[in-house]
Amino acid sequence: MFQVALGTNPICVAAPSQQEGDDFLLDMATCVMGIRKVGTVLLVACNLSESVRNEKLAAAPYYIEMERRKGLDIPEGWAVDSEGLPTTDATKALKGSMLPLGGTEELASYRGFGLGMMVEVFCGILSGSLYGPHIRNYARHETTGPTDLGQCFVALDPGFFEPGFTSRLTDLMNHYRSLEPVNENNNYNS
Repeated sequence: MFQVALGTNPICVAAPSQQEGDDFLLDMATCVMGIRKVGTVLLVACNLSESVRNEKLAAAPYYIEMERRKGLDIPEGWAVDSEGLPTTDATKALKGSMLPLGGTEELASYRGFGLGMMVEVFCGILSGSLYGPHIRNYARHETTGPTDLGQCFVALDPGFFEPGFTSRLTDLMNHYRSLEPVNENNNYNS
């Protein structure tokens, strides 16, 4: 019988750069695409204004619930149905599970699974909260039992490790920003 192993298990990392307001921020799920309860869209937004949040939602066309509402398929490799079989049907995906980052074994989904497990260890096991199969499933409207979700926050002083952290981070981000796009139709580099 198919069983869901991990949730979206988000990771968030922030690091200061030399230029105020140009810090490194990463907020992501460890699965292919984040989802929440049916009828909502997952957008984990730390301290974002409503206009920025709405802008990000408008720029994210492939959220599963939105695709279900539009009657559209989701990309292959994002989800499995309630039997654990690959699906592009958004309705079936909402009754099944998201795949870890990578999607399939050929695309290194074990790495996404490993990141998800890391979040479980820090937020569930280390914190003494519910973990893995003991967490109720909000997507399936499970409402019995305690919520008891754990979180883990780690704060490091970069200056303790190496002087010049902020200027080195600024240099790295500027390097990546200066790379030429692979083609004019995208904003990412090879």
